[in-house]
Amino acid sequence: MEYRAVLVVPLFCLSVAGGCAADAPRPEKCAAGTARQGDRCVPITPGDTTVTMSDPNPADPMMPGDGVMGDAHTGADPHLPSDPGSSGDTGMGDPAWHDRVVFVTSGEWNGDLKSAGGQSTALASADALCATAASAASLSGSFRAYLSVSSVGVNAIGRMQTGGPWKNTHGDLLWSNLQDFIDDWPAVPVRYDERGNELDDYEYVWTGSTEAGESSGTDCWSWELAYDNGAVGDPHLTNGFSHKEDRGCGQTMHLYCFEQ
Repeated sequence: MEYRAVLVVPLFCLSVAGGCAADAPRPEKCAAGTARQGDRCVPITPGDTTVTMSDPNPADPMMPGDGVMGDAHTGADPHLPSDPGSSGDTGMGDPAWHDRVVFVTSGEWNGDLKSAGGQSTALASADALCATAASAASLSGSFRAYLSVSSVGVNAIGRMQTGGPWKNTHGDLLWSNLQDFIDDWPAVPVRYDERGNELDDYEYVWTGSTEAGESSGTDCWSWELAYDNGAVGDPHLTNGFSHKEDRGCGQTMHLYCFEQ
């Protein structure tokens, strides 16, 4: 006689409205971009992260574009880049954080920059020369000359305003922000004038500065005489941008102009 084992498994269910819970309809899965509210799926308004507890598919908070609300302390959206010159602040509403232009003047002058610019001080005259060049090329904004003056203790690097990034007139990135400017040479040579024309080789720029942007002490008697020597930078170099060598003040050189 042949015997076969028969397994008997008792079934149990909880009563739900007179039936078995297994027989109760399961809520349908909501499509992407919708969330469950009660017994139906409704569209999620872009930027709205509110979902009901019954939603079986809440949006993944780590996905870009999902309306994530950002940092609980600052409210900053973690998908947005932060200001490279700040800590955590997006900087998007900060007027100090925007693209700025740097150019080499097409004009050139001897070491008596005070007389060339016609102002009461050498620095004001150099700034006026930058402003004139920028205006002639229809460049908006305020410009300062990158220039150190030993007699009044002014370092060229200290004349630059917080912000950035700085780019040349071809749109090439030079420095991302002020700290980058303080710490490093330009990423590429400045080398273009206010109209986007490249300077010829062996044309230099009055700076009166060391490579660190501080006064070198050689500045044509604080840029008031075409006599003695003045420190020059090379706009075709990165590591010689601020100081290449010293040249006689009777020679003519260009100026660096930085938008503020």
